[in-house]
Amino acid sequence: MTGFSLWMGAVRCLRPLFRVGGASACLVLLLAWPGLAQDPAAPVTFACNEFPPQKMEQPVEGHPGFDIDILTAALATQGLRPDIQFYPWQRALQMAESGRVDALCSCSYRSERAETLLFSESIGTVGIGLFGRAYRNTAPLTMQTLAGHTVGVVRGYSLADDLAATGAVIVDVSSDETGLRMLEQGRIDAYYGYRDTVRYLSRGDGTALLYTEVRSSPYYICISRARPGAPQLLDTVNQGILALMHDGGLDRFRTPYR
Repeated sequence: MTGFSLWMGAVRCLRPLFRVGGASACLVLLLAWPGLAQDPAAPVTFACNEFPPQKMEQPVEGHPGFDIDILTAALATQGLRPDIQFYPWQRALQMAESGRVDALCSCSYRSERAETLLFSESIGTVGIGLFGRAYRNTAPLTMQTLAGHTVGVVRGYSLADDLAATGAVIVDVSSDETGLRMLEQGRIDAYYGYRDTVRYLSRGDGTALLYTEVRSSPYYICISRARPGAPQLLDTVNQGILALMHDGGLDRFRTPYR
């Protein structure tokens, strides 16, 4: 039975409550409505995009990413478990907005997204900034001192828009790994990227990175409004997040990735 037919059945049977057994029949239909009675055995479906170290389809040394660790632990406190599916970002977003999955593993707030998604308690911040090599620069580069300097940024990222008015010579790169390699080789003066991703990829590098944060913003577990019972699921997720916060905080989930 589809969610729509369940809902219409519930509406029809609420009318003749005076009939014998009417209330009981309605109760059965309402309990069958997805989200009003969460089946603990049924996983909550999440769409994730590849974004290390937050989300990784292929776990590294058993670690799938700290966003996945957090949402898994948060659901476990409520007796639930996630079914995590990986897609390119745009497809993952579309699937959540249309209700083909229950939620996104994580996303940032946008006013247009609020029309189709519900946002949990914050599970962290996304930092974006400039990376340089300590042995190449006497002081960290800032957005105000970039004029004339070569700065790498991943091709296709909207981050390049941040650099447009700085006077920097923007160098498109194919990936964060390529940008870091070019920085190490002295082929660019700085690299502009996501704080946690670049730090994770540079682990074990003997050369110290200088980092100047340009901006940061909170991000969330994002529930599809199209999912029946979405507000109840949001409340469940928030209860799980708060339970983790009261039991050692969320930063402990990031420790294995540093």
